[in-house]
Amino acid sequence: MQTKGWAHFYRNHVRSIPKKNKLNFFRQMGILTGSGIPLLRALMMLQKSSRGPMKSLLTDAIRSIEEGSDFSEIGKYYTSFFDKTTRAMIVAGENSGTLPQVFKEVYTMLDKKEKFKRSIKGAMAMPIFSVIFALGVVFFMALKVIPSFTKFLSSVGAELPGITKSVLVFSDFMMAHWKDILIYGFGFIAGFVVLYKMIKGFKYAMDYLFLQMPLVGPIILYGTLANFSGSMQKLFGSGVGLLDGLRISNEGINSLPIKRVILQTQESIIAGSSMYQHFESSKVIPVIYADLLYAGEESGSIDEAFAQLAQIYEEETDIKIATLKGAIGPVMTLVIGGMVGYIATALILGMVSMWSATGG
Repeated sequence: MQTKGWAHFYRNHVRSIPKKNKLNFFRQMGILTGSGIPLLRALMMLQKSSRGPMKSLLTDAIRSIEEGSDFSEIGKYYTSFFDKTTRAMIVAGENSGTLPQVFKEVYTMLDKKEKFKRSIKGAMAMPIFSVIFALGVVFFMALKVIPSFTKFLSSVGAELPGITKSVLVFSDFMMAHWKDILIYGFGFIAGFVVLYKMIKGFKYAMDYLFLQMPLVGPIILYGTLANFSGSMQKLFGSGVGLLDGLRISNEGINSLPIKRVILQTQESIIAGSSMYQHFESSKVIPVIYADLLYAGEESGSIDEAFAQLAQIYEEETDIKIATLKGAIGPVMTLVIGGMVGYIATALILGMVSMWSATGG
């Protein structure tokens, strides 16, 4: 089976397959092949009920096998569907004759990763939405609430308290420049996103800053280590070597500081050092993580060590997410309550001054 550049791009981006379909595929393949149905027959059965991009993938897979290729060959052409960890596990399953079991393990791994990813994304989105909501409250108060009092308070000509003046000045500024604020705000966000995606040095600096942030940093670090450890355990269990496992698992890491540590660890192992030695000297990886890996290296059960680390850091991530969710509520109440209280106090004091000036 051969492919051209455009066809490869088309398969992986223009006609991307939903993650739900991906999970269903591996689940169904595990059930069908596990019950004794031959691989080619199982693919044909799924092809009959498939539509769109999924049907195209299955058609190509069937054709490839009929031409004498292994099933894993299809992964080279549908790289967004078969990530490198999945492809390595499938190759190992083909070599060992345990492909039905590998299908089940891939489904379990992907399902767990997807749920874990949604949990982390939800937690990371909470502070962003909270900030947006707080800014929305500020805009509403400045553009709608305060202006309705401005003419009323200014008409009397009384000397207003400093707090009231500050609120009125802020409202006047927002009324005059709210379009500019929105344009510059969106421009800043767009510029940040472009720099983050295009400039590696900027992304590294920001990723390092994110790791240092309270509450958010531990979620990123522990979540990344949980996924990395889970991938390493699955690859080891499939017979993939340490260096290949590190290389494949590292490609799934988004945080550049952590990615650099894993890359440098590969280089250290090639130079004759142990994985523990480089992790232990890293400023990014927790000491307990390196210590547990050391115990696994010493006992010859490093796959079990990675399994334990995956479980530990999944639990730690869940704890940190719960902590973040618990902290956001009180903080938002304090921030929004403080803003509304400040504005309300300013307006009330302004009205009191007005009544005093008119002899009320």
